[in-house]
Amino acid sequence: MGAATSLLMREFEIPEKGLCRVIQEKNGKLGFEEVANPLNGFYVKRDTFIADLNDDVVLSKPAANDEYQITPRVKRHIKKRTNSLLMMEVLDNLDYKPASKDTYKEFKLRMKEEYGDSCKIPGFSTLCGWWCDYRRANWDIARSIGVDPVASKRISEDQEKLIFKHLEIAFLTKNNGGKSLIDAHEDFKHDPEVALLKEKPVSYSTFNRRRKEILKIVEIMATGTPEEKLAAAKRYKGKLKIDRILERVEQDASRYNLSLLFDDGTPTEGVQIFGAVDCNSEYPLGIKVKFGKGESSADYQALFREVITGTRSGLKANGIPYMIVGDNSGGANSSVTREVYKNAEVKYHTLPPHMPWGKGYIEGFFQIFETGFLQGFKYWYTNKQGEKVEGRGIPGYLSDKEDYRQHPTMKARASMKVSEFFRVLDVYLHQYVNTAKKSLGGKTPQQVWNECNAAQNLPRLTVDNMNYAFMVTDTAVTQKLYPDGRVYFDNAYYQNEDLKQLHDELFNKGMSEVKVDICHSRFDVRQVKVIAQNPNGEGSVVTYPDRCTNADMDVEIPHGTDKPPKIERTYHFPTEIDAPLVKTKRTPKKDDKKEKDEDYDLHKRKVASFDLDTQIPPSLSEVIRASNAAFNTQMPTESSVDYTPKKRRHKKEKLPDNNFGVFNKDDYRGCSNKDESPDTDLNQWPEE
Repeated sequence: MGAATSLLMREFEIPEKGLCRVIQEKNGKLGFEEVANPLNGFYVKRDTFIADLNDDVVLSKPAANDEYQITPRVKRHIKKRTNSLLMMEVLDNLDYKPASKDTYKEFKLRMKEEYGDSCKIPGFSTLCGWWCDYRRANWDIARSIGVDPVASKRISEDQEKLIFKHLEIAFLTKNNGGKSLIDAHEDFKHDPEVALLKEKPVSYSTFNRRRKEILKIVEIMATGTPEEKLAAAKRYKGKLKIDRILERVEQDASRYNLSLLFDDGTPTEGVQIFGAVDCNSEYPLGIKVKFGKGESSADYQALFREVITGTRSGLKANGIPYMIVGDNSGGANSSVTREVYKNAEVKYHTLPPHMPWGKGYIEGFFQIFETGFLQGFKYWYTNKQGEKVEGRGIPGYLSDKEDYRQHPTMKARASMKVSEFFRVLDVYLHQYVNTAKKSLGGKTPQQVWNECNAAQNLPRLTVDNMNYAFMVTDTAVTQKLYPDGRVYFDNAYYQNEDLKQLHDELFNKGMSEVKVDICHSRFDVRQVKVIAQNPNGEGSVVTYPDRCTNADMDVEIPHGTDKPPKIERTYHFPTEIDAPLVKTKRTPKKDDKKEKDEDYDLHKRKVASFDLDTQIPPSLSEVIRASNAAFNTQMPTESSVDYTPKKRRHKKEKLPDNNFGVFNKDDYRGCSNKDESPDTDLNQWPEE
């Protein structure tokens, strides 16, 4: 087979490669692709391949010499080069030198005269290259373009997503442990998710190139113009490549210059919104409203509980996230909050300070929330004159762009009730999740969530799983374990057969008084976590006893619900015998009357009620359900707890050990005579 013979589109059986097709012949090399998998391509020197063309390389399918395929790429280049090459032919016939600057000037003039000023004129070097390829191809434009290059083996989107996740954890997380790039690459290679891919992990150099791309975005966000920052933020957001719900949930808090009114007319502190958004469906999984400043651990625990239970009215999505991304606020980054996430097997990543674009989904939601709800929500209300007026935006809200000095104070602007604010908030959230978004391909967040939820088949959350997550060691209280397996906590007894057996084993080991640590959830104390010493001497034993009470166990019992009744004591005015009365005349200040009038007006202000029923259709009102109707909080029917109260003894009894401090036993029982029956709700006093 001569060297001048074309091998394009011929198929050969090559050892260790299988059936391959020649798709490129350029610069003394042959470009091959596997017929079974066109993505696998390779180059071979033409002379080496021709010399080794023997019985080991079998010609499978001979093709006509110089056969050529017009691919979409070739068609685009033909349309792009035709006018320029035809004009160069005209100049070549007029004895113009194709590679001279004078010819290029004449070429530009003739192109503008022929096709107008809007025609695209190639550069000088580009035109010279087109003309050389055109002459070598015997004046055939299609053949001068050449065949499509061999498709290189690209990295799959799944591996790109894992690369970015490891780089984000290693270099865009506050507490990364000081990992180097080599350590981050080693963690990436040994990731179980990478082992499931049908491709090899990327090399260190490719991993480093992806890191430089992220660092370039970080540099732009620090020193670029607003337009460059916006483009970089979109590019960073596109690198996340999230294709599953609950795979990444972003959370944050935002304060607003807004005050509301309680039912008695007292204004609240500033409104603060805690939010959590699913990055795949852009669904707000949790919204918590707080009146006042600060971001505590309890606030983020309440937000996380709302995310996993879905108790917010107007929202129909909940679940345990795989990863939560937030800022470095004290409440979200506290040890208690992190322990809650650890108990729920949720990964939490803290972004460095001044990096809001690292959580663009929740930041974008807050922008839409401000413009669409606080500033753009339409409603009807009754003014002080008794007239129905259409309003836009939440009354009393003042954006950051406004000059505070030209408006009344935040509390003076308050004119909307708290209950009405929560009602319109539920209406807005329902409308938000059922509004089509361009970023979701014209679908609504509710549609995307429902489709992904059906495809992923997420595990169902139980009451036990929810309570176990919030039983943190920060709430541990040491109490005495009684022989019958009872332990006293939160003004009630908790009992379990495992605790009785544990007491017997520890008592036989020589422990006269058994002490255990009790951890509880601040939201529900129907069950507690009891940690005791292991009788074998290794580690500890954990059990979850039930509450011994005759109250309704189908509803949640928050911590501190069954507090002892407060004793009302008679107050006696002091006399001259107890302490001499020193009568001093107070000089009134000038501003006392003014302050008194302002306080009176503030507390007695008339609150105008909003006529929301005229704008909310009945079908939408049915969707806004009660806050406790979304999650079943009933306890399991099978329980070993004995709820039958035992008969009390009438002789002198001893109070149980507790952590409430020292107090008077008679005062605690609510009576002055020891023979009277105690006014308490306990099932049984502990034995002596």
